[in-house]
Amino acid sequence: MRVDLLEQKYVELLHIKLRKFQKLAIEELLNNAKRIKPKPLLVRLPTGYGKTLIGESLLAYEAIKDDWSIARGLTYVLPTRAITHDVTHRLKEHLDKLGIREIKELHGESDATDFYADVSVATFDTFFYSFARRTPDYHLERPAGVIATSYVVFDEAHMLQDKYLYSHSIMSKLVASLYEAGIPVVIMTATLPTCIEDMIFKHVGEPLRVPDNVESFNEDVNSYRGSIKDVTFKKDTDLLSYLESREFYEELRQAKRVLIIANTVERAVKAFEIVKKRKLDNLKAILLHSRLRLQDRRGREEIARKLLQPEVRCDKCNKKVSLPAFIANHEVYCNECKPLNASEVSSIVVIATQVVEAGLDVSCELLVTEVAPADALIQRVGRCARRIGERDGTCVILKPISPEPYPSTLIEKTSELLGRMKDGERVDALTKLGPSYQFVNESYKEFKPEEFPEALRDLRSSMETTLRYLDAIHPFIVDQEAIRNVKARPNSPIFIFAPTSDEKIEVNLMEYEGEGHKSRYRLEKRCEVTIKELIEQSTKLSSTEAFFISDEVIRNKIFTLEKVHLIEDGRPHHALLFPSAEGGERFIARLLYMRPSLLDVSLERKARYYKLEIIRYEEGRKVIIEEGTYILNPDFYSIEHGFV
Repeated sequence: MRVDLLEQKYVELLHIKLRKFQKLAIEELLNNAKRIKPKPLLVRLPTGYGKTLIGESLLAYEAIKDDWSIARGLTYVLPTRAITHDVTHRLKEHLDKLGIREIKELHGESDATDFYADVSVATFDTFFYSFARRTPDYHLERPAGVIATSYVVFDEAHMLQDKYLYSHSIMSKLVASLYEAGIPVVIMTATLPTCIEDMIFKHVGEPLRVPDNVESFNEDVNSYRGSIKDVTFKKDTDLLSYLESREFYEELRQAKRVLIIANTVERAVKAFEIVKKRKLDNLKAILLHSRLRLQDRRGREEIARKLLQPEVRCDKCNKKVSLPAFIANHEVYCNECKPLNASEVSSIVVIATQVVEAGLDVSCELLVTEVAPADALIQRVGRCARRIGERDGTCVILKPISPEPYPSTLIEKTSELLGRMKDGERVDALTKLGPSYQFVNESYKEFKPEEFPEALRDLRSSMETTLRYLDAIHPFIVDQEAIRNVKARPNSPIFIFAPTSDEKIEVNLMEYEGEGHKSRYRLEKRCEVTIKELIEQSTKLSSTEAFFISDEVIRNKIFTLEKVHLIEDGRPHHALLFPSAEGGERFIARLLYMRPSLLDVSLERKARYYKLEIIRYEEGRKVIIEEGTYILNPDFYSIEHGFV
C-alpha cells in the first residue's frame, strides 16, 4: 500500500508513526487525486490529531516516488495570517527531509507576491485574490496558473466565519470552480457546523468524508493528546473580575504554564495589565493579538511557542528541561548554557485573543477563557494539555462582558448548553470528536446569518458582484471589469504601517522627470526621519516630488485591521489623522504600493516601494477609506500594547 511506503519514510526520517484516521484520510486523498475530476475531500478530526500531516501527504508521496504526475505543488490555505507562520514552520520541518525546500508564506505582511513555489502557505484572502487575478504584481496569470497545477488544502475552514456567512459563500464558489477545473481539494476542520458544511458543498454535492461519520471515530483521546481533568463554567463571573480574584492568584502560584484568551483586544490588554501587577517571582507575561506589528508579534509568538510546552528545549545544546528556563533575545536556554544577559522564567502567562485558537502549537496547564461560540471554544481547549502524556489540564470558562465580536445568539446558546452540562460532560463536549460535533451543531441550531443593513449597501453590492463573478467565470478565466470589485471578506482589510514616535525610518525623496514612456523617478536624497517629521515635510513638496519607503521597511512594521474599525460616525478614525505643525490642518497619510521606473539603476533590484500620498482632511468632508495601506499616528501605538 502507498500509505505504508509513506509511513515507512515518516518513521525513518521524522520518527512519526501514522494514526488510524491519518492513514484513512491519506489513502482517500491519494486515490481520489488520481481521478480526472477528484471529488472534494472533507477531513473532520479532533484538535491536536495531526491534520497538517494529512494535508502535506500527497506532495510527500510524490517526492518519495519522484513522480509529479498528479500535482506539481501544494497550495495550503488558512483563514488568518497569525496561523500561516506556525504551519509554514511545521511543513518545513517535515518536507525539508524529503527534499522539498521551496516553501513560501503568502499574506499581506509577507515578502512573497506569487504562488510560484513547491508549497505556498497562504491566507484565504491572498489565495482568493490570486485565484481571481486581483493581484498587485505584474504576473497577473502566474499565481492562478500555479494554483491550477497544484492541489489545494483549506485548513481550519470553520474559522472563516462572519455573521453574514460572506466568506463561506465565497469559499463555496471557490470549491465549485476548483472542482470543475479538476483540481484536488481537501477541506480540514475539527469543528465545522453542519449548516456551514452544507453551504460549502452545495454546488458540488456530497464530498468524500474521513471519517464517514464523526460518531465512528473511536480512538482514545489520550492516544493523541493529554487529558483534561476539569472544565469549570463560571456563568456569573467575567474575565477581569476573575483575574483580580484570590482564586486565580492561587491558581497562578501553582501553574507554570497559563493561557488566558479574551474575545476582544481591549479586554486582552486589560487582562495583561492585571496579570503584570501580580507579584510573582520570574513570571513572564506575554500579550498577543492581531493589532501588533509583525516585528513585535513574531518575537512574542516564538517565546510563547517555546515556553508553553511541558518540556522546554534549550536553543544552544538542544537539551530538554522543564521550567524554570532562561531567555535572551527570543532564545531559550537551560541553566548551563544561559548567557549573562538572560532572564529567568519560572512561569509563563500568555494573554491573547482568538489569534491562538488554531495554528499556534502550544500546551498550557491552565486555560482561562471567555465564552466563545462552541466551535471556537473547542479550539481554545485544544491548547490545554495538548501533548500526549500530560495530565490534569484545567479549564475555566467565564461569561463575556459583551458578545462582540460574535453573534449574540451563538454566545447565548453556547452559555446555555455549558450551564446544563455536568463537569464530565463538558470535558467530553470540548475534547472528544463525537460529543464536540453534537455540542457545535446544537449551539448553531438557532443561528441565522444576518442580512446586510441598509448602511452597508456597498458591502451587499460587493458580495453580489463577487458571487456573480465566481458564477460566471470559467475556471481560471479573467473578467477584468468584475475583478476590481471582488472581495474575499465582508469587512475590507486595511494594512496599517505603525512606526513609533521615536523610530527613525529610511525614506527616499524622488522627483518625477520626463514624459510618457521616457518618464523616470530620480533619487534626490536618502534620509532617516521620524514619521511625524516625514508627514510634515511631505506637505511642503512640489507636485513632481514624493517620498518613497522601501517595502522591506514597511513589511516589519505593519498589521492588518478591518475597515470598520477605522471609521467613526462616517469619519476617519482619529488615529489616522496627523495635525500640521501649526495645528490648523489635519492629514491622512496613505501608502501606494508601486514599482517605479528609476533613473538610478542601482536601485532597480530593490524597486518595490510605497509612495507616500498626503490627503488633506476637512471636518465634515467625506473621506472614503479604501482598501490599501495607511500610516497610524504613533500617539496611538505602543510596543507593549499595540493599537488598542
